[in-house]
Amino acid sequence: MSQEASTIAKSLKRHVLAKLHRAVVSPAPGWLDACEREVHAALAAAAHPPEAGFTLQSKDGVIELAGMRVRQLVELAYTLRTAREVTWEIARDRVGHPSDLQKFMSKVPWEWYLLPRSAVLVHVDSVNSRVYHEGMAREMIVDGLAARGYRSTFGTEEATLAEGEQRQQLVATLVDNHLTLGLRLGGEPLFKRAYKARQNARAPLPEHVAASLIDWALAWVVSLVPDYAPQDVLVPFAGSGTFGFEAAIRLAALPPWLWGRPYAMEATPPFPADSAAFIRRHQLKAVRENALSIVFCENDFEALSSLRANIAHFKEALPGAVRDKITWRCDRADALAWCPHSAAGPRGSALILANPPYGARLQSGGWADPEKWRRLAQWVATEAGTAPRDLAGVVLIPSEEAWRAFISGLGARATFSTRHFTHGGLDMRALGFLFARDGALS
Repeated sequence: MSQEASTIAKSLKRHVLAKLHRAVVSPAPGWLDACEREVHAALAAAAHPPEAGFTLQSKDGVIELAGMRVRQLVELAYTLRTAREVTWEIARDRVGHPSDLQKFMSKVPWEWYLLPRSAVLVHVDSVNSRVYHEGMAREMIVDGLAARGYRSTFGTEEATLAEGEQRQQLVATLVDNHLTLGLRLGGEPLFKRAYKARQNARAPLPEHVAASLIDWALAWVVSLVPDYAPQDVLVPFAGSGTFGFEAAIRLAALPPWLWGRPYAMEATPPFPADSAAFIRRHQLKAVRENALSIVFCENDFEALSSLRANIAHFKEALPGAVRDKITWRCDRADALAWCPHSAAGPRGSALILANPPYGARLQSGGWADPEKWRRLAQWVATEAGTAPRDLAGVVLIPSEEAWRAFISGLGARATFSTRHFTHGGLDMRALGFLFARDGALS
């Protein structure tokens, strides 16, 4: 090891790895509560739990963490399903004049956070700053990085990486002339899990939104039926399979890194490789090996072909014992005429995850007509009557008329809960429903 490398290693150990840090967890829009629940659960089950002095607070739509070791931040990035990203704060200061920002950039010990061959994608958000607009701040930050030998690009611009380069994403937040710099631990959004071989959906449901919907529905159902544990997952309108795959990850406690996606944090100087290997072993030990059936319904032949390819790709990464416990089936059928248990009767409690057409797809198959939504709810109610079991689920609904029609079709036996959220610029309704085994709730 060279003298320079030895000096950097000693500095990392003293000033980075031995210190406590701040971070921000960004949830899916409108799903802060689901993400906060997951963060609490992840920390409680962590290989490296929080230490004295740790704090967590939800503020302005994000989750702010303080008192975290680097290895704990790594574990959180490896764990979270409902988060878009985890951003590690690396520096902050007041920059009331452009010369202050120049000095600030020159004083940051970049060699602690970026490898020499790093290509940095810079994101800037300026709020209530009387000195800087976003373009000005971005140019000054890029110039500051260039002065230290780092190539950088703006916003969402995707520069081609040269041989040996590592992409990092730097987030600069200016609030009232106070600047905070952070590194996105995932680089690419955490919901890009790499478990699909093909993308065929015109408006795919982002993975962290699907995970948040599932977590919200399960939390609500378990509050009413504490022993609810679905064995059958039914996915009409399967598309590329997001809902079914996220259900498998949640119910089998599969770590999201299984499918080999890269994490930008793995290409930073302080990345604790030994701790990361220990974290991964710890998470694999927590995988559940309970029997689980995922049954998809998709009526489009091309989409069904892609879905089968995605299932095969998803299964390849699973540990052997879990691979044998999860069964998969794809049916080609109209969702409203689908009989998911025509080949075999239901085994236990069931979870239905439905993402019918909405937005640009609303006219497809006549889904602009509320009667379609009533018929979908009647299909759910019929499925609930196939066996004495707890059947629950969640459906995404795009309008008040469709919501009313769906509720009327569920019938008096169902219990339901609704929440609004924004998705793709649309005001959506997530409707959770429950048909209890004995027809009554305690």
